[in-house]
Amino acid sequence: MPVIDADAHVIENESTWDYMLESERQFRPRIVGPKDPDDDAIDYWLVDGHLVPRTNVGRDLPVAAREMSDPSIRIRHMDELGIDIQVIYPTFFITPLSRRPDIDLALCRSYNRWMADIIKKNAQSVSLGGRAAATEHGAYR
Repeated sequence: MPVIDADAHVIENESTWDYMLESERQFRPRIVGPKDPDDDAIDYWLVDGHLVPRTNVGRDLPVAAREMSDPSIRIRHMDELGIDIQVIYPTFFITPLSRRPDIDLALCRSYNRWMADIIKKNAQSVSLGGRAAATEHGAYR
């Protein structure tokens, strides 16, 4: 019987937003702060004029594993823990980021494309928890 980690997370990075459509690039989040993944000082995403703290979750893992820039490192760590499959959720979207549906949708689309690209390359071991566009906006009801 496979062991499934049903609550794994990925730490989004600047490449997450490389998947934005040209027309959505104006909404691209920027990192404000040290940008050093090994620095304990918190840096922030600047989203829609607001600062959102970047998480320090997973500091015990190499950056390439927690940001999925090298999924093979994460898969090796899964093997060490005896985990066969991870269902991966975002950390960026844990709290609402914008009241504007166009910004929220652009961010969600880029995140989903970024993760889909990673999943496509590692489908045997990584499953997508996903992030659909937020439904709190009246435009999506």
